[in-house]
Amino acid sequence: MILESAMLVLQIGLLMLLIKLSTAGARNAMERALNPAMLLAFFYTLWMLIPQIFVLMPEHSIVGMEHVPAYERVQATLRTQAYLTLFLSALFIGYAVALGLIRREPGPEFQAPPLQPTRWHYGLAAYAIGVVAFFILGRTFHELPDGTMRSALVKTTSGQVLMTLSFFGSFGVAYLGAHLWLQGRRLLPLILFVVYSYLVLQLGARGRILWPLVTAILFVWGRGTHIRLLPVVVFGVIGLAVLSLMDPLVYGLRNEDYTRFFEALSPVVMFETLFYGRNFDGFGNLLFITHNDLIREQPGFLLGGARDAYMNTYYPAIYEMGVAFPTTVPGEFWLAGKTPLLAAMSAIYGFGLGMMQQYLRSARREAHIWLYLLLLPWLTAVGGELAESVNKMIAAGAPAILWIGAGWLLHQQAPSSTATKFNTARS
Repeated sequence: MILESAMLVLQIGLLMLLIKLSTAGARNAMERALNPAMLLAFFYTLWMLIPQIFVLMPEHSIVGMEHVPAYERVQATLRTQAYLTLFLSALFIGYAVALGLIRREPGPEFQAPPLQPTRWHYGLAAYAIGVVAFFILGRTFHELPDGTMRSALVKTTSGQVLMTLSFFGSFGVAYLGAHLWLQGRRLLPLILFVVYSYLVLQLGARGRILWPLVTAILFVWGRGTHIRLLPVVVFGVIGLAVLSLMDPLVYGLRNEDYTRFFEALSPVVMFETLFYGRNFDGFGNLLFITHNDLIREQPGFLLGGARDAYMNTYYPAIYEMGVAFPTTVPGEFWLAGKTPLLAAMSAIYGFGLGMMQQYLRSARREAHIWLYLLLLPWLTAVGGELAESVNKMIAAGAPAILWIGAGWLLHQQAPSSTATKFNTARS
């Protein structure tokens, strides 16, 4: 118990050092409070630190390891904590190298990039496209046999296209909501979000409801000079509570039975659902993978992901139902090449996150900030898999990428247009 507690404290210390590194010299509110290290620390706390507290309890609760003797669970816990300490240490080094590559120019304090004029046509078009995509997906999902998982929707080309287009709706509701809120118009964002959420609930996609809301709030908060801790904590608690209620709410809507929903309103049930169940049990997944060690290491996992191998090895029956558990980012690295590749890839991962902060620091247009906010959750969610998230990252960032691309094309065409007018005037 003493060693386990010490390892937990060591991880917390490494996270604090990482946060201190990322905030040193930060020049605006968004970089200080919403940099990659901050969001990674948030996800790490949910997926890795809080589950360890459960492990430190006398029962040594670990999902999937109930049949293993207590002393063996202690050894497995310490080994997994050592892997996580290596992960954080290497990540810190990579992050520090990335931040040190570009010299920090001294200069006056500046705020977030200027707020551009609201692109109503683009925001409304993105919102409409997403709403239509979610409507069709919902209708298709309800026509499938009872018990079919949502993953069945993306097994066809049309389903994949519709799912990609649905991300435009996520961007549209966040973009319009943020701009309307900053203009002091409070009711219309609520209406847009309620319509969007109702359609998303038909699929039971919890994250697709919460993340646009989170993105919009982060954008609004990032406009100020400071982001206060209390609102962040309150919003985080409310968000997690809502997350724990999503599944029983969806069940109630589909079956007209809200018994599970009312039972889930208990704070104790909420806490256990979030951290002892599968929602944020990244530490348990990582421990399970490293302790059993039945999957042969394959560097190809870094490109294709380890989900198929993991689920087919340990949970084939559940996988056939269309449900998969994530291997976690350090678990993905470990499966690809055990300890050496875990250390190397963690450093590369940290370097990539540091470069994302450099991108944020150099952003001067609003579209660049949106792209940053759309990609950051997928990049820092250490409880998932990076390889598995690539397609989702591309789909999530597509609206901002198109916006940036259109702006670049217009900028490229502007000089030639000016030259033509000049030559015409001379003639």
